[in-house]
Amino acid sequence: MLNEKQMEAVNTLKGQVLVVSCPGSGKTTVIVNRTKKIIDSGVPSEKILVITFTKEAATQMKARYEKLYGKSNVMFGTIHSICFQVIKMAYGYEKNDILLATEQWEFFGKFLRGKSDTDNVEEFVKTYMTAISAYKNSGKTIETFNYGECEKGLFIETLREYETFKNRMGKIDFDDMLLKCRDALKDERMLSYWKKRFSYIMIDEFQDTNEIQAEIFYKLAGADGNICVVGDDDQSIYRFRAADSSIMMGFPQKYPNCKTIYMSTNYRSDKEIIKRAGMLISNNTKRFKKDFLGSREDAGRFAVTCADTQEAQTIGVIKKINEYAMKGSPLTETAVLYRTNA
Repeated sequence: MLNEKQMEAVNTLKGQVLVVSCPGSGKTTVIVNRTKKIIDSGVPSEKILVITFTKEAATQMKARYEKLYGKSNVMFGTIHSICFQVIKMAYGYEKNDILLATEQWEFFGKFLRGKSDTDNVEEFVKTYMTAISAYKNSGKTIETFNYGECEKGLFIETLREYETFKNRMGKIDFDDMLLKCRDALKDERMLSYWKKRFSYIMIDEFQDTNEIQAEIFYKLAGADGNICVVGDDDQSIYRFRAADSSIMMGFPQKYPNCKTIYMSTNYRSDKEIIKRAGMLISNNTKRFKKDFLGSREDAGRFAVTCADTQEAQTIGVIKKINEYAMKGSPLTETAVLYRTNA
């Protein structure tokens, strides 16, 4: 049973739609049901493109759709899977032309070995790999890019050698896939083909879109296409990979006639937890103003603890786990979640 806002999102099919979805508000349910609604309106299923953030999410969403409505030719995929189809047609790339993760790690590990006195070599290598990926996705120049923890000279040297390595191997990486797709769509005939191929586009987790991805999405949709983006700017966590939540916030400026729908009811958490989370996130001034509503009657329990050091935090977590264990709670029923890029 869909609520009023979910129904509005499902039934708004034409034009540009922005769905601002708070945590636990049923965005996957909306995307699945909206897909079926589009098909029921007479649109062939193969003309619908649903883009998710990960391959696993795409697989799960497809399975969920087919469990409810049966097999279809809807394209459920990631931005990279769609880009690969484009560059395969444009340039003849095959899967064995894509650099393997093991090959990527091998290059960076060998090239960066001995270039830092850190004990955590793996983290050092990962920092440069992530920064180079972010640079290629940012659309910025070497002069304007923020290198973060990387040393500028070493960053530029590593980038240059990495590009040479790929050229020697005759391969491209996942970031190149996006860049080459963007370039391929500059050809009007190629762009026309893919715009006709997908007449309805839905994009999940839009808050974690970067500049290159957004450019591709907007090219595929065109100035007046049927594009629906779903996300929550409060949940953007991939800034270190060049994701930019301001792209989602700028969607109404990109498409002035878009319809914005707020899905504010959380079906996952208890009321007091939702209230406290809302109070915390409201300190962020660059966001869509939104309400957090709870569907559950229970208040829920939460605790806030401060620690001066990482070691103190670790000890505090261990003590809390032991407290639960002493009260008879099985360790298998305790989870510790860290939100950190380490």
